[in-house]
Amino acid sequence: MPFNVPHVDRKEIIKSFKKHILNTVILRMDFADIFDAKELASKMVAKFAKDFPQRDEETEELLGQTEFAIVPVKKITSYIMRNNDTRNYIKVSQNSILLEYKTYETFEKLIEIFNEVLAIYLPVYAENKILRVGLRKINLFDKEEKNSMEKFEGYFNELLLP
Repeated sequence: MPFNVPHVDRKEIIKSFKKHILNTVILRMDFADIFDAKELASKMVAKFAKDFPQRDEETEELLGQTEFAIVPVKKITSYIMRNNDTRNYIKVSQNSILLEYKTYETFEKLIEIFNEVLAIYLPVYAENKILRVGLRKINLFDKEEKNSMEKFEGYFNELLLP
């Protein structure tokens, strides 16, 4: 008995959404070797100055365990390019690059920024292989929106409702 799946036009379905459900999307690249995060961040500043005008540094301590205690082993400085209006940012550390979009709109825009970051990174560190690219989406809803989410009418076109 054949199973017939109806054809779905993805573009038509996307047009029927009234607002985005995704609030935050995180794209992270981890690399095989460490690199000079400060040098890479300085190269990225010129490219992303318009979209990410604020600069910041963040220091984290890596902890190691001895026989009797957990002790700080090394300090790692990350360089952050941020847009306080959109709350989006790019964080460069010595072995990873993280893009966090708290005002996610389209996957195409995220990939465009990702490709621009790679265009800066790859010519400088061509030998450093990318170990992993991770994509994470976060669905967060304001308390005020909770009641409207239960009804779905505020999010979807009537054609998509049962």
